[in-house]
Amino acid sequence: MARIIYGVMGDARGHVNRSLAVMQTLLERNPDHELCFVGGGTVRDFADMGFRYEQFPMLETVLRDGRVAGWATLSNAMSILLRRGEHVARLMKIMEEFKADIAITDYEYFTPRAAKKIGIPAISLDHQHVLTHTQCIVPKEQRLNRISSDSVIRFLYSAAERFIVSSFYRPEALDSEITEVYPPILNKPVRALDAPELGDHVLVYVRGGSLERLTPVLDAVQRKVFVYGFEEQPSRGNVVFRKTSRSGFLEDLRTAAYVISNGGHNLISESLYLGKPVYAIPTGFFYEQFINAVYLERMGIGMYSVRMEDAAARIPEFEARQDVMRANIATHQFFGNDAIADRIESLIP
Repeated sequence: MARIIYGVMGDARGHVNRSLAVMQTLLERNPDHELCFVGGGTVRDFADMGFRYEQFPMLETVLRDGRVAGWATLSNAMSILLRRGEHVARLMKIMEEFKADIAITDYEYFTPRAAKKIGIPAISLDHQHVLTHTQCIVPKEQRLNRISSDSVIRFLYSAAERFIVSSFYRPEALDSEITEVYPPILNKPVRALDAPELGDHVLVYVRGGSLERLTPVLDAVQRKVFVYGFEEQPSRGNVVFRKTSRSGFLEDLRTAAYVISNGGHNLISESLYLGKPVYAIPTGFFYEQFINAVYLERMGIGMYSVRMEDAAARIPEFEARQDVMRANIATHQFFGNDAIADRIESLIP
């Protein structure tokens, strides 16, 4: 049994879903583990599940009009970092009272810093460090975007002593002594789904985007389209807008022909695990999503476009390559829960 402090970035569902999956896998192996979750935003969901939860401010990525709002993101971060000493001291006290054995951070700023100060191991477990801690490709056209993204990751989120990277693509670690790369982590509802089926509809999920800009892509799809991420509204021809529902979303994903989304790693991983090719349209200035999209195409398991207009023009090509992409997906492993849980267990003092 171990007492685990788990810091999570709560500005989007991806970090929370990954942390939830890790927690579920660890507790399946040892129900006596005790966990305390730390973070803001959607991390509070863990309190609803009956876990101890401590609210902390988060250095969230602000999205506006389908792009990363750089100045808003920076302003939010600076207002929080000015009081970082106060926040770290408070978290140190929580860790000591909780008698934590180990700290895990999924892109959360304060957890590894507090853990180091009280002398317990701090492990980073996320996808983002694939960009800074592996031999990841660096497209020339994204050089400036890469520099700004890498700087943020290194300066704000690389205080842990060891890095476990969960990724659907697995480049070599730059330093295998501190970094290990595993297949994606999937949460329990995805693993519990019935066997995937090849339906005729397309699942679309776009976060922080404009429906007007997305419309040409929807018009290019000559199938039934189920759209998530916008308010429920009347259907438009073959386009059906779905209300927010995790169970409904997963069922539509399980039976989809393919998926159109931003470049978020969590949904891409779930889609590939279920055998679904992905067409990615990365959020503007979101370097991680761009790299995810590039690897989709390089691996022959999806395609991508930076602009909506280009995506609309390439949908027929994407449709024509479906069988080849599904065959390529079948040659890869997209489930890493057990291997990652084994590694975490081995690192508990």
